[in-house]
Parts: sequence; structure tokens; C-alpha cells
Amino acid sequence: MCLRYVLILWLTVLSPLVFVGVPCIGAVWEACVLDAETGRPLPYASVRAGSGRSTITNEDGWFVLSCDSAESVRISFVGYSPVTVSASPGRRSVGLRPMTVLLSEIVVQPVDKIVRAVMAEARRQMRKKRRHKATFFYRQTTFAGSECSEVLEAFFVGLSAVSLRDLSLQHGRYAALESDSLHLYSYFGNFFTYSQVEILGGSKPAYNQDVMPLVDNYRDYYDVSLRTVSDGERKLHVLRFRAKPEVERPVLDCELYVDADTHHVLRCNGRGLNMRVLNKVGRRRTVVAVDSMVFEANYADSDGFSEVESVAVTVSLPSGGSHNAIRSLMYNVGSGKRRLSERRLWFNDNLQRTIDKQGYSARFWRDNEIVKRTPLEEGAVRLFEQRNLFGSF
Repeated sequence: MCLRYVLILWLTVLSPLVFVGVPCIGAVWEACVLDAETGRPLPYASVRAGSGRSTITNEDGWFVLSCDSAESVRISFVGYSPVTVSASPGRRSVGLRPMTVLLSEIVVQPVDKIVRAVMAEARRQMRKKRRHKATFFYRQTTFAGSECSEVLEAFFVGLSAVSLRDLSLQHGRYAALESDSLHLYSYFGNFFTYSQVEILGGSKPAYNQDVMPLVDNYRDYYDVSLRTVSDGERKLHVLRFRAKPEVERPVLDCELYVDADTHHVLRCNGRGLNMRVLNKVGRRRTVVAVDSMVFEANYADSDGFSEVESVAVTVSLPSGGSHNAIRSLMYNVGSGKRRLSERRLWFNDNLQRTIDKQGYSARFWRDNEIVKRTPLEEGAVRLFEQRNLFGSF
């Protein structure tokens, strides 16, 4: 990762990645995915065309996908009934209906037995798929009030069964605007580590590190409740983990969605509690307590195991009364067959510095959206490109 690669090597080795997420062929369909009952946008819903091309919705529920006109597209979101529709430029929204709660299931299901079965299945999958890697697109944005002041986009390769881990950087770009309100929080070089949300741990939760509801003695730390939902064809168990009142420094409050038949994990979303981030300014390192941290991890189950599909994290930071936030999104774009680097990134690594050493290729990133940007993100990227700020870290 510390080597400087020439432009020809970038283009020949990395060019397949440009076409993984949003290939430049066919018609472009842009639409919003909504909760059919409330009208609320559904962020990070899965959008997959019959040809295999895919993407996910952004934080506002919007997606853009290159596909043939009238091609069948399956749209799904865990906890909702999936739908298959025809791609059409005239269709600007797609509604998904939430699954129905099965009240009779809540009383009879043994919660502890389900949790133990999920843990055993997750460990089995991690052993069996311990070498399975995928390529991930990553976007990190910083907001100072209503301004998007920082954009980082990258491709990683990492192990993807049950939890995302052992990431290595393949290619990236970074740019930012000067911001007085973010002086102390100018950049968090290791924010990408938040995407490695682990749901399976050892004997106890790991404080100030990863969130892990599935630990051997989880009963010592969490009260767990259960509800079961169904769309008439598939049943999901929804396990709610809440910190016990007597726990001095709770780690998280989350929901875990699992397939009722296979015990495969499908989704984990919630809040990280008592979280901190490592801030680097020059050689000075500062540990900063965050105001809030929310996350959502979604999993694909098409190949018989829980593979990380996307991880979204938002952290709010204290800064003189203003609202500052860092947001990241990691999305699985397919098997990681071509790699520039096998060097693993560690918790203390500074991603922006690493990208700067690698160099910047404007041609590589041209028309390479992968996941649709929000309007604020889009405006920031265009501004950074106009000012030639990418590659000047």
C-alpha cells in the first residue's frame, strides 16, 4: 500500500471495479424506495437487476441503477416484503410493506435457545468461509452544520462472512474544505474501522471497540426480548438487546434480525453507547467521546451464508454547540479477485495519509458513483473536483 503505482497499472488492474456497481451501459433508472404505509424513505435497501447488476439506496432512500429498459429488478429490505418490478424511467418510487408481527410466536419461542443457535451458526459460517473475500466500495463524509466539508471514497478488499474484517485498501481519493468548527475534528483517519461491526464476540462485550451482542454470557449484560415477523412465506426472529440497568458502562442497544429456519443473521441495527473515536492532528492523537453513534449492517444470504452487504455508520460529535457529524457507508460490490495490496489496515492506521501516498487518478473515479450520493454529497464532490482538491491532502 506504500508503493506508488503508475497510472497504467491503476487503469489495467483496477478498471474492472469501475463497472462493478453502476456499469455505463443500458438505461439509467433512478428512483426512491419507501415504506408503503408511512411513506418514509428506506435507506440501504438492496436493489438487484435480473442481469446481476446491483446497488443499494442511499441515506435518503434513492438509488441509481444502469439496466435495460423494462428489466426485472428485485428490491428488498430486511423486515419488509420484497418486490420485483420492471425498471422504468417513469417510475420514481417503489413501496415496500413491512412484515406482519406474529403475536402467537412471541410467547412460545425460547429466546435463549434461539440466541445460542444463532451464535453456533455464526461461528460455523466463519470457520467454513474464513477465507472468503469481497470488494467493498466505501464513502465517508463529514458535515459541519448543513455543509458537507469532507468526502472520502475508496475500494477495499476484506473478509465478509458474518462480519467485515481484515480490510486492505485498493484505491481511494480524499478531499476536504477548511472548517473552523471542525478544527479539532479535521479528520478521523481511522473512521473506516467502524464499518467492521462485529456481532459475534467472546466472553463479554468489547468496550470502546466493536459492538458485539452475541457474547457467551450475554445474559449478564443484556435483557433480550423477541418478536417474530412474517410476509406469509418467510419468518424472521427479531432479537432486541437492551443493556441491563446495573451495567455501569453499556456498549449497545440494538436489534438483530435472523432467519427463523436457518438462524442466519440478516440485519443488525442500533446505537453504540459510550463510544469514542481516535482523532489525529499531525502527530498528536486525541481520544474523543462522541455524542451518538448509530449503525446498520445488512447481510446477503443468497449463497447459503450471512455475507456482509452493507454497513452504514453515523457519529455525531460535540463542537461548540454546532451539529457536526461523520457518516460512512460500505457496500459489497462482489468478489475481490484483483488486488493491488494485501497489506491489512489496522485500527491506528490513517486512511487519508495512506490514500495520499498511493496517489490519485481522476480518470479512475470519473462516472464511478456505485451508490447514489445525497444532494449535499454530490455538491461537495463537484466542488472538490472543480477546485482540484482530490489528491492534495
